[in-house]
Amino acid sequence: RAWRLRPATVRRLALVVVLPAAGLAMAATSAPRYPTAVAALTWHDMIVVGEVDANHQSALEQPESWRASADGARTWRALTADEQARFTAAATASTGRAEQQCAPAPTADRCYRVARGHLRVEESADGGRSWTVGWGISDDRRDRWARSFDELGDAETHLSSRALTVAGRPGGHVVVVANGRDGYAVRDVTGKWQRIGFGTEGLDSWTAPASPAPGDDLPVELVLAKYYLAVLAGAVAIAVGCGWAGRGGVPGWLGLGLLLTAVPGTLLGVLGMHAGDSMERLLAAVPGTAALVVAAGLALGTAVAAGTTGTLGGRAATGIVALGVATAAGAAVPYALWARDALDERAASLLALAVGGVGVLAAGWIGDRARRDRPAPPPDPAYPRWEPAARR
Repeated sequence: RAWRLRPATVRRLALVVVLPAAGLAMAATSAPRYPTAVAALTWHDMIVVGEVDANHQSALEQPESWRASADGARTWRALTADEQARFTAAATASTGRAEQQCAPAPTADRCYRVARGHLRVEESADGGRSWTVGWGISDDRRDRWARSFDELGDAETHLSSRALTVAGRPGGHVVVVANGRDGYAVRDVTGKWQRIGFGTEGLDSWTAPASPAPGDDLPVELVLAKYYLAVLAGAVAIAVGCGWAGRGGVPGWLGLGLLLTAVPGTLLGVLGMHAGDSMERLLAAVPGTAALVVAAGLALGTAVAAGTTGTLGGRAATGIVALGVATAAGAAVPYALWARDALDERAASLLALAVGGVGVLAAGWIGDRARRDRPAPPPDPAYPRWEPAARR
C-alpha cells in the first residue's frame, strides 16, 4: 500500500510552513505614512505644531506628535519628555485649532485667518473689518498639485489651511499655518511667506526647505499630455489642408487612418490629464504618444501623396505644413503659461482650442484655394468631351 499523509497532517504542515513566511512578509511591509499638519499654537514662548498620520486616524482627532520652535519657526525640535507630559496634560481637542488670531501689541490691528477649504491665509490691517489675501495658492494650482499625492482624497479637506498661530518676536511677529498634507506656511518678521515641509523622520530637528517654483509641483505626465494635444492640433491642420486640396488624388485610407488614430489619441490624452495617479497617467501616455506619432506620420503622408500625385503644388504644401507647425506651437503657448502658473487651466484650454481651430480652418482654406487654382487635366482623346447639342 502506498504511503500517504493524512489530511490533518497536511494542514498542520501547511500552517508550519506558511504562517512564518506570512509573518515575515507582513513585518517587512510597512504601511505608508501620510503626515498631516492640523494644529498650531503658542505655548511657553514657543510655537508648537501638531500632526496626525492620515493613514491611521482622522485629521479631526487629537494630533499624534508635536514639534516646537523657539526661534521664530526657523528650526524645529521634538518636545522633551517633560514638555510632552505637561503639554499633553493641558491639551484638549481644540488645542491649536484656532482659525483666526491677531498679532500682539503694538500691531494688534494686524489679524490673520485661514480660508476654509483653500490653501490660503487672509490678513487684515484694521482689526478684522476688511480682509485681503496674505498668502495662498490658487485652487486651480492646488487641484493640479493634488494629483501628485498618494491617496489624498478630497483636496478641500486634506490639502487646505486648518489652523494658525501668531507669535510675537523681536522686530515684529511670526505666523505659522497648518496646511494639512501640504505642511506649513510661515510668515517671518519681515512679512515674507514661505512653505515648509514636515522634515526628515528620525531627526530631532529640521530646517525649512526652499519653496518650489511655480510649475515644479506639476506631474511631468500631465504637462506632456497638454503638449501632446497641441502637437495633435498641428497634425490635424496639416492633414485637413493637404487632404482638402488633394481630393481625388489622395488615398482615402490616409484620412481614415488619421481619424482612427487622432480620436483615440485625443481621448487618451484627456484621460491622462484627469487620471488619479502616476500609473494611470503613464498607461494613458504611452499609447497616446504612439497614436500621436502615427497621426503625425499620416498627416505628412497626406501632404506627400498630394504633392506626388500633382493635386497639390509645392508652394501650397510648404505653406500648409508650416501652418501646421505654427498651430502646434501656438496651441502649446497657453499650456506653457499654465505650467508656470501664469494662466489657469480653463483659460489655457480655451485659448489652445481657439488657436487649434483657427489653424485647422486656415489650413483648410489654403487647401481649398490650391484645389481651385489647380489646372484642369487635359482631355483624354479616347473619351471626347460631351458637348450639348446646339439649339435650332
